[in-house]
Amino acid sequence: MSRFAYKLATVGFLCISTRLAAQRVDGVVHESSSTEPVAGAVVSMLDSAGHLLTRTVTGADGHYRLVGNGSGTSVHVIRIGFRPATRTLGAAAFDTTLGVDIAFETLPMLLEAVDVQDQSRCPSVDDAPAAFALWEQARTALLAGVVARDVDPPTVRMVSYERTLDSRGSHIDEQLVHDSIYIASQPVVSARTAAEFAARGYRALPATGNIETYFAPDADVLLDSTFLGTHCISLRQHDADHADEIGVAFAPTKGQDSVVDVDGVLWLNRAVPALDAMNFRFTNLSSREMDAGAGGDLVFTVMPNGVAMISRWNLHLPSLQRQEIRLGGGRSGSLVTPGRVVGFRDSGGELAEAAWHDGLSWLGPLATISGHVVVKETGAPAANARVRFRGARTEMTTDSAGAFTLPMTVPGPYVVEAADGVMAALGVSSISSANVTVGRAPIDNVRVVLPSRKTAIATLCAEMKAPSPHGNDLLVGRVQFANGAPAPDAYVRAEWGGGAGAEALPNRFSGRSDATGTFEMCGAPDGVALTLSAARDTLVSTDAVVAIDSVAHVAQVTLTLATPSGVALPKYRRRRVTITDAASHTPMAGVEALDALTDRVLGRSSVDGTVSLASLAPGQTVLHLRKVGYELRTLVVNVEPGDTLPVTVPLMTVTQLAAMKITVAATSRLAYDSGFEDRALQGLGHFLRLNDFERREADNLANVLQGIGVKQAMSGPRATILLGGHGYPPCPVTIYIDGMLYYTGRSKTRPPDVSSMFAIDFAGAEYYASGAEVPAQYAGTDTGCGMLLLWRKN
Repeated sequence: MSRFAYKLATVGFLCISTRLAAQRVDGVVHESSSTEPVAGAVVSMLDSAGHLLTRTVTGADGHYRLVGNGSGTSVHVIRIGFRPATRTLGAAAFDTTLGVDIAFETLPMLLEAVDVQDQSRCPSVDDAPAAFALWEQARTALLAGVVARDVDPPTVRMVSYERTLDSRGSHIDEQLVHDSIYIASQPVVSARTAAEFAARGYRALPATGNIETYFAPDADVLLDSTFLGTHCISLRQHDADHADEIGVAFAPTKGQDSVVDVDGVLWLNRAVPALDAMNFRFTNLSSREMDAGAGGDLVFTVMPNGVAMISRWNLHLPSLQRQEIRLGGGRSGSLVTPGRVVGFRDSGGELAEAAWHDGLSWLGPLATISGHVVVKETGAPAANARVRFRGARTEMTTDSAGAFTLPMTVPGPYVVEAADGVMAALGVSSISSANVTVGRAPIDNVRVVLPSRKTAIATLCAEMKAPSPHGNDLLVGRVQFANGAPAPDAYVRAEWGGGAGAEALPNRFSGRSDATGTFEMCGAPDGVALTLSAARDTLVSTDAVVAIDSVAHVAQVTLTLATPSGVALPKYRRRRVTITDAASHTPMAGVEALDALTDRVLGRSSVDGTVSLASLAPGQTVLHLRKVGYELRTLVVNVEPGDTLPVTVPLMTVTQLAAMKITVAATSRLAYDSGFEDRALQGLGHFLRLNDFERREADNLANVLQGIGVKQAMSGPRATILLGGHGYPPCPVTIYIDGMLYYTGRSKTRPPDVSSMFAIDFAGAEYYASGAEVPAQYAGTDTGCGMLLLWRKN
């Protein structure tokens, strides 16, 4: 748009605005026999041809305000229970407001006859004039709701539900409730227009599957002339369910039997003219569905502003068990019967609250549910517990007395759930529940029993099959990258000081983060400072120190991964391994360093031939250094505060691949070459071969070793290998892995955690219970407590 055109458009807009402001009408609608204001009346401004220019609805004080474009000649007022009124507008000076108060005359009865509209496809009835008079009154009330929706929509809280009922429709088997808040004058809105309903009906067949969708008519549909053109109108006197009411019935005209339609009654209150309810049933369904009462109900309530809103609705549909009878071969010879009713599906809702901008409000007749959450073991109040209905998104928090009050809700069966607030925030809470049946009356005695946090943690750890030797506390953590993204499969470790004597050695926990970067540490000690760190590939975290409070029993920590140079680490954790070519003594890049037990890749050497040891746990670790074309090198590294010296390892090129001798009894290449089979034939010691491990590949190593007499005892979270069946007290066994000394009782470090190792990683094991059985080549490290030789798969 050019600047000139934009200026023209602006001037045009200003001219229109000035003209709109030139005709304003302001007034009050009141009863003709008194000065009582009339709320909820629709006031329209019409031009000389009777065309609608603008309209509004009177407020609780009967006041209205209209702004016209200057061509308005009259004001027309309608409301249920009153005769329509029209007032001619006189001339008003420029930019002034014309005051027009309107006296409204009440109808002596709702059935004042009016002209009957064309219903040539309907049977002739004597009460047609009275029926159409009542229909016009109903349409007037519906119109007020539509206008109010556009002019002054309130904020409403709606409780909707989906129910499954038994075959008689009298018992609710299951109910799912949704709570929502939004702005809308009419909470129920049809998904199709009146014209679409006339052409396609009130049911939509599924494109796939067997779920059919049914629709209910709303105010816009009932006001549309198409609805009246496809339905016959008649009077319906009150019945047992609608005392002091009169109804206007509607039924599909001839020619509407090709689609699912609606047949029902709009009920109006006689004493205080207002819409009360609408009942309808679906037509052109199977006889079983129609006999079961497939249809719906709507209840109207007059709000404080005088407008009738749908305050309750329900759609009731039978569930049929259809049967297929084969009359002959193939699908063409089969007959699908309507079957029998096996249950019902109800969809509906209720208006709980409504509030308008001018301060008016309305509260629905729904029940409130309140109660207490208590601790199971002590009966004490559970403060700050989270409480909600099962399946609901909204939850409440208990106060210091354990009390709670849930939002008003519709009648039906509910499950009230409670969870520890602190644990729920960490995503590890267990849920306790109580069943309650809600009616219209308030309920204030719901009691939910919640296990103590200590018990809940113990249960959670048992379900996780996580050992808890040191305490009953829980540490929940998250490992993330520097950008905040979760770091899955990160290696996490915790360490804390022990007691006197043998227990003075540090206690350790290790694990891995899951796909969301989360990890849980069960059995953390109470009130002890834990030092935690995480590592993944070449990335590590700064050590974090956490002490779990003796009252809370649970804590949370976040570990952020970065390069070793970017985190605060002690000097001994900054050690590096330098790998060189044995022949040229030059640094080697691309050498892979792996933890020999877990196959965890620590990283690959950089251009200067170095690999960081920062991700290693304190203590002894066996590393494998490998690169294509070079011999595999095994390196034992001790990470301890007193050792800060760098490590240099030369790799030799492979000159000739050794021929491999294959036998059925072979376990692994290393085991075979080291004389495993020869020792087994001598009958000394106890042996496990490859097939022994493969049979129990899902089991941990500690359990498998018990088969050859090696027992374990828990010392901290790590399994200590003990001399099986000899001597007292038992003492730690010396351990070799792939021919390399891994642990001896003389070491100042903890024995390895064999319960965290898995049988699938091993190909052979030898156990010698006494020094007399130990092979000569290993005798130098025997401590008299026995010896275990483990052989990993190639």
